[in-house]
Amino acid sequence: MTDAQLALANAKASLEPVAAAVGELIATNGMLSLKVDDLSAANVQLQAQVDALRLENAELRKKLEPVPPVLKTVKDYGAKGDGVTDDTAAIQSAFNAKVYKIPAGRYMVDAVKSLNVGSGAVVEMDPEAVLVAKPNSAPRYYVLKASGEGIKIKGGQIIGDRLKHTYTTGSTHEWGYGLFASGDVEIDGLKVSECTGDGIGVSGNVVLRNVVSTKNRRQGLSAFSCRSLKVYDSEFSLTGALLTDGAAPNGPCAGVDIEPDSAYAVTAYFERCKFNGNRAGFLAWLRAEVGGTITATLKDCEMVGNANGAHAKALAGSIAVNVSGCSVTNNRGSGLRIESGATFNVDGNVFDQTGERTDFTLTSTDTRTRYDINVLTGGKANVGTNKYV
Repeated sequence: MTDAQLALANAKASLEPVAAAVGELIATNGMLSLKVDDLSAANVQLQAQVDALRLENAELRKKLEPVPPVLKTVKDYGAKGDGVTDDTAAIQSAFNAKVYKIPAGRYMVDAVKSLNVGSGAVVEMDPEAVLVAKPNSAPRYYVLKASGEGIKIKGGQIIGDRLKHTYTTGSTHEWGYGLFASGDVEIDGLKVSECTGDGIGVSGNVVLRNVVSTKNRRQGLSAFSCRSLKVYDSEFSLTGALLTDGAAPNGPCAGVDIEPDSAYAVTAYFERCKFNGNRAGFLAWLRAEVGGTITATLKDCEMVGNANGAHAKALAGSIAVNVSGCSVTNNRGSGLRIESGATFNVDGNVFDQTGERTDFTLTSTDTRTRYDINVLTGGKANVGTNKYV
């Protein structure tokens, strides 16, 4: 054997242990890979079991959680809402149990007894829930009375008995109310009509939104001992006499009448409201025995087809009315009638009182605007720039 052959043989001999070790490592790695695969498969199975347990736990929790109760309504207390049954006692029982939800229906109410709610009541009426005054002969009645703090009345309708009332001698029968609210009260989305007196009477601090008061005999809305009144997006219309019930009563027959019973500092705010087809659309009045002050704002309102669009007089005390952004049109007497003790601030309005005339814009007043802004003895008007059509 040559030296080269001997060296090669020795090299092969020295590499054989290394090759054997490498083979063992490869075999071991293969076994480890198989074990890892087995562990991964086991982990997937465990994860599936965990997910299944979590789902089962969630289902169990749903079953264990209390089911929210179905809200009760006045019908759960016996109210029928069929337009025939006297539902007064049933609804009052619900109110006494603090159940104020009234579903759709026509609920006959003994307005001489009236329905009553107090502080904290939230009366929720379906838009087609109608409280109807049973025909009566009482000079005074209230379909719904709300007195207290934190009261809310939402939706629904109230209809008086004007067309079926028995008018007896010895009384003007002008005190039949759809709703009388006193205290801290919010009213939203309510329609009141055909009362022998006022659709709505208010005292205290009251907010009205989206309210319609129409075809009532004496007033659409009366504010008595009302320190703060805010009204938005509401309509007060067609107050006064109807052919079916004879002459109107002695009341002003206004869409809204701010006429305090005590010498308060009254603040009233109306925005985007309609005063249509009344004797006076908006009326502010201070009686001699009362006095006090009224500060009223009419902003972006419509006064259409009334005897006078807005009218104010203070027999004692003072009245200030701010009129801006309003449309004052087709009122039979004056657009604004301003009498003693009253001051009107008038700017940015549109007036159409005299029929056909050439359109013009005017700062202050002149003879052409005497029916639009009618200032009588003792009254005052601060007139900015308005449009006349």
